[in-house]
Amino acid sequence: MPIFRSLLATALGTAPDADASNYIASAGVTRLQQQIGINNLVVFLKAQSLWTPLSGGFLFGTKAGARSGTSMPDLKGGTAATLTGGTFNENGILLNGATADKFSFGNRTFTSNYTPSAYVLCNYTVAAGATNSYKFTFSPLDNSGTYRAFFVGHDTTGGTADNTIQSYRYDGNRYFIGGFSSVNSTGKYISFCLSSNDQKLYRDGLIAATQVATTSAAARTINANVEWFLGPFVSNSQTSTEATNMSSILFWDSNTTITQTQYSVLDSIIKQIILA
Repeated sequence: MPIFRSLLATALGTAPDADASNYIASAGVTRLQQQIGINNLVVFLKAQSLWTPLSGGFLFGTKAGARSGTSMPDLKGGTAATLTGGTFNENGILLNGATADKFSFGNRTFTSNYTPSAYVLCNYTVAAGATNSYKFTFSPLDNSGTYRAFFVGHDTTGGTADNTIQSYRYDGNRYFIGGFSSVNSTGKYISFCLSSNDQKLYRDGLIAATQVATTSAAARTINANVEWFLGPFVSNSQTSTEATNMSSILFWDSNTTITQTQYSVLDSIIKQIILA
């Protein structure tokens, strides 16, 4: 009796990872190139011991994620993300800040109630110059009534001319990469990563971890079991002048370290999935 192999197994030369296969089926991913990339992503995460602590993994866009609807499947088969608003395209989902488009990842608890480690890939379709206007924010609402866990954009530090990458880890300190303006380009897909456990921030190979202890940072806290969001928010609202095409987010418990090498390889794999 002949043995039939899937196109993915034939391309890989071996059986695909079972978790990768489950995601491919649940998301309805039909393109072989994206299937190979998803398999490579899961295999890499497992080889780097980043699979077990992964709290949520999401690929957006019609090539690698859900094609429609409001439920976004999790890479590990865990809690789905819920989309409010947004416009689907091949490389992501366009979130309009003016209409408070966003993803919700449900209520989450992380070790010590610190901000989790996270990887985000996105494209800016609007380069607004307003102070306190963020390209993306991944955060719950904190005790000060703001969204500041992990964000990129214009704030009082970067002013209206430059962007900053920042994290209020809710450990009493604020971490940031100071003003840069090169990301203000519609044609670029740029990734950012927070390694919460060792307080490192990355951007496409750039690394910095400047610790700034401020009164406001020290006073800010988040609770356990709070709802986490992703979108182009400003610091104290879910509306802004920004529009951002969100392509992917992966996040891990706050006690997880992401090295610069791991970030670089992860970034390469995800960009091949999303942009190929």
